[in-house]
Amino acid sequence: MCLLCIQVEARDHGSPALTGTTSVTVFVADINDVSPRFVRRRYQYYIDEDKPSGSVIGQLRAVDPEHGEFGVIRYSLAPSAEQVYE
Repeated sequence: MCLLCIQVEARDHGSPALTGTTSVTVFVADINDVSPRFVRRRYQYYIDEDKPSGSVIGQLRAVDPEHGEFGVIRYSLAPSAEQVYE
């Protein structure tokens, strides 16, 4: 278990500015410290240009040895400057 102690300050925009502070203690039960890994180093798929929209073109698989929420893997396609996914 990890323990974090944080000092928080709130400040208003009055004249003069008033502040208040408090201490916050956070107990972290688990730390997401293991990165997920793809099962294969490279995935390469070839598709026909007339493939219907929504067709499955391949499958990816990654694993994360952590348990609970930190072991859940979510996949998404991120747009880049060169490609647009529809």
